[in-house]
Parts: sequence; C-alpha cells; structure tokens
Amino acid sequence: MSQHQGAIDPGWYPDPKGTPQERYWDGHSWTDETRPMTIVLPAKPKPAGSAE
Repeated sequence: MSQHQGAIDPGWYPDPKGTPQERYWDGHSWTDETRPMTIVLPAKPKPAGSAE
C-alpha cells in the first residue's frame, strides 16, 4: 500500500472546527469521535546544584 504525498496518518488531532477538543482522523476524513484535548506538560527542571 502506498501513501499519497502529503497524506496525514490516522490519529487524534486538534478539532478542525476550532473547539477545545481532539477529533479522530481515519486517514481519509474526520470522524464523529472526539475526546478532551490532551495537554502534555514539560518536565520540571532539576534544581540548581542537585546531584544526579
């Protein structure tokens, strides 16, 4: 199976309707499946002078 250039892999993406949620892209079109927006927080920096 070959992919078209510029094709987007199936997965969860920000809702193209602009709502604060994610919508599932099945590789061909947007589905009706939604979920709350996933927020990934950056790791906390280690305090200065801490031993590893």
